Amino acid sequence: MKATKYSLVVAVVLVGLMVPGVVWADSVNYTIIFTTTAGPAPTSGSFTYDTTSNTFSDFIVQWGGQSYDVTDSANNPGVSVPTGTGCTGEASTGAYGFQLMNEMLTGCTITSYQWSAYSSILMNFFEFTASDTTGVDVIGDPPAPIGVVEAYGTWTIEPTPEPATTQLLAAGLLGLLAVARFTSRLA
Repeated sequence: MKATKYSLVVAVVLVGLMVPGVVWADSVNYTIIFTTTAGPAPTSGSFTYDTTSNTFSDFIVQWGGQSYDVTDSANNPGVSVPTGTGCTGEASTGAYGFQLMNEMLTGCTITSYQWSAYSSILMNFFEFTASDTTGVDVIGDPPAPIGVVEAYGTWTIEPTPEPATTQLLAAGLLGLLAVARFTSRLA
């Protein structure tokens, strides 16, 4: 009887692994939620971050009717002063960019996190910054020329539920129901 129970559990797990559309990847999609303190907030922002390769993909922000792709600079964040800020792990890497986006820089005293957007007839820029007394860590394009519109605020990021995650959860719940029903029949 115990062997039958274990066989059923193994079968349910195997079925769960074979659910169509389930992706077993380390990439997570995030939505960026903006809170403005001055100027208009971006209308949307999102990116995908792969925890295995520590890289961003599809990092897109919509602001002022423009679409900004800051994927390259998110994977290669810059520091505006030669000496750096002293933040732990400071480097031009996607991992460091993710720490900045997740507002989890350590080893330095960050006095402000903000996003800034610049728009002019000739140029459009978008950047995320974390500032302390020694410098600024930046994800985005270089600073825009004088005479442009700026907007400031803060952001948070939240994982976006994937359809595959929902399917996996549904398969697990169905498996638990099947096990519960099977064991109640045995009792």
